[in-house]
Amino acid sequence: MTKENECLIIKTERKKEEREMKVEKTFWVLEAPDSELWNEQDTEEEISRLSKVWEIEVIDTGEVCDWGFGQERKYVLIGEEENIEEFKFQFEEALS
Repeated sequence: MTKENECLIIKTERKKEEREMKVEKTFWVLEAPDSELWNEQDTEEEISRLSKVWEIEVIDTGEVCDWGFGQERKYVLIGEEENIEEFKFQFEEALS
């Protein structure tokens, strides 16, 4: 086996391990509360900032609803479970 092939195998195995460590979780965000303490732009900026800090992918599902407190939007979070939990915690802290 050549050195080049060996490196390729190692890189492939690392990528496989990285994929296996990632999880997907759904996350509902109150993006436009009736109290108007924050708005959709504030939530988008915070999601963008924190997703970079915690190295997670955030996908907007396009699903929205209003359960009586304002408009909520559903997202899918993809990344390491610990990073997702920290993202959610810090997001809720930032907008409270």
